[in-house]
Amino acid sequence: MKLNIVNFLDTDWEYDYKRPHLEGLGKYANLLCVEPPMTVDIPFRRPRLFLNYLKSVRFLRQIGPTHWLYKPIALVPYSVTLRFPAFKKVNRYIMKASLINVIKTLWMSDHILMLPHPAQEYVIGMLNEQAFCYDVYDEHSESMVVSSKIRKLVKDEEIKILKKADIVFTSAQHLSENKKLINQNTHFVPNAADVKFFMKTREPDTTVPSDMQKISEPRIGLIGNINDIVDMDLLVYLAEQKPEWSIILIGNINGSSWFLNSQSFLRCKEISNIYLMGFRNYETLPSYQKGLNVCLLPYLINKYTLNVYPSKVHQYLAGGKPVVSTDLPEMRPLEDIIHISNSYEEFLRLCNESLHLTSPEIVEKRIAVAKENSIEARAKIKIELLYATINMQRKTG
Repeated sequence: MKLNIVNFLDTDWEYDYKRPHLEGLGKYANLLCVEPPMTVDIPFRRPRLFLNYLKSVRFLRQIGPTHWLYKPIALVPYSVTLRFPAFKKVNRYIMKASLINVIKTLWMSDHILMLPHPAQEYVIGMLNEQAFCYDVYDEHSESMVVSSKIRKLVKDEEIKILKKADIVFTSAQHLSENKKLINQNTHFVPNAADVKFFMKTREPDTTVPSDMQKISEPRIGLIGNINDIVDMDLLVYLAEQKPEWSIILIGNINGSSWFLNSQSFLRCKEISNIYLMGFRNYETLPSYQKGLNVCLLPYLINKYTLNVYPSKVHQYLAGGKPVVSTDLPEMRPLEDIIHISNSYEEFLRLCNESLHLTSPEIVEKRIAVAKENSIEARAKIKIELLYATINMQRKTG
């Protein structure tokens, strides 16, 4: 019998455009994803999307054979309840009223609750779940885009969550070690990728998009969000040292105001061989990845990125591409298949060397590692651990 899982999202489904890790879970369980609630501020904060939000509230959307999406109603966003806890009870009451019939419609009363963010703590117990899973993918209390006061509030809420959770999943080993200090039933389940999808990079029918073809090779690039954890100074260094290289950045630019006004980001916009290509639809990414000669993980090393495991590493490897990364701790176990740098000079040298590492044997090794880190493999591990947790609860009464 399949598990029923109610997973509360911390951003709207369309915000990330594709969530393969949840689609992986949907292959093994009945999955209801609950978007952040429709709140009173949305008509003022995002007026152009207001009508779409109304449609999301009115309709339960099925996005897969066993995968549904729903947007409840609440008074204020999760972030407001962090600063003003009095709103928690009101939000809880309204959200429960808008969700309870959906749960009944899908026959999901006997479900597992999954939460990804500490600000959602007040949701626990709201729908009488049989078990609660905290699925943490970042060290939220070290976020660089919020104030120190908010980081402290997030940390306090996370302690409550960890104490209440029946099981905890973490996407990074360092996260696992920290959370296990509070909750012993914590498991490291690394990030994964939709490997089959990104293996399209290697298919003959996959063509490099015309806007990429116009940019001269070699093309050294990052596919992912451009924000505060990307080392823009490193990218400027590469561009200035190698003016014959094209530095490609594909993804939303969604950093903080400090990041967007920093000298390094503004400098990137001025350098002729750095190309800020912006967002590209998920379905086109294998085509854009095909146009890259070397793929990058050019992240800053700080308290936040100590816990970052970029799923895009396996997207890159699934396409057979060479990968050069800064010294992210979570990438060290992959040092036999990717290149890890400890300095700007070494990063430049490794990128240069990677341009020539294109033998069929090396490419096949990269793809083999990616296959071991597929969303299907990770989802299966999570489902097995959830079953084990439920069975243990039954035995202990």
